[in-house]
Amino acid sequence: MHEKGEYNKEIENLYKLYHNDLVHIALCYTSVGYLAEDAVQEAFRCALSNPNSLLTSDNPKRWLIVTLKYVICNMNRVQQKLSCAPESMPDAAADDDSLSVSEIKIELQRYLSPEDYKLVSLVTFYDMTYKQAAKEMGLSIYAFKQRLHRVRKRLRTYLGSDYKNF
Repeated sequence: MHEKGEYNKEIENLYKLYHNDLVHIALCYTSVGYLAEDAVQEAFRCALSNPNSLLTSDNPKRWLIVTLKYVICNMNRVQQKLSCAPESMPDAAADDDSLSVSEIKIELQRYLSPEDYKLVSLVTFYDMTYKQAAKEMGLSIYAFKQRLHRVRKRLRTYLGSDYKNF
């Protein structure tokens, strides 16, 4: 049985070995350097949260590529959701000061605690189900829903009346 430090070291070695290949693959899908790098970083975050799956795989590079493709699909889905938002909120469409996804993430990180940010981002940015996100956070689904409800309520208060649908 591996210890956490051993997992981290093995994943770090895989990172050094495959990082450039994965960025190249991500660039084929995203065509934007920083998005490709974000996708690769997220794929390795997934590897760190599930090291057994990666390290017991017959082909770790293939595992990372498949994970990377899922990450990119999720990123695209989130981007599509956000691009549809101005149509559903006409006031936001008229405002030239609309925020990008990365700016929204930065603002959320400033306002929320790290735990609350992770809670919101798993369902908002990574399109996880409540069940998947609760498992990722190590919470029961009931506790996860309660915390998410409270965080969203605080965000609605903080953001004001323009964001009642958050």
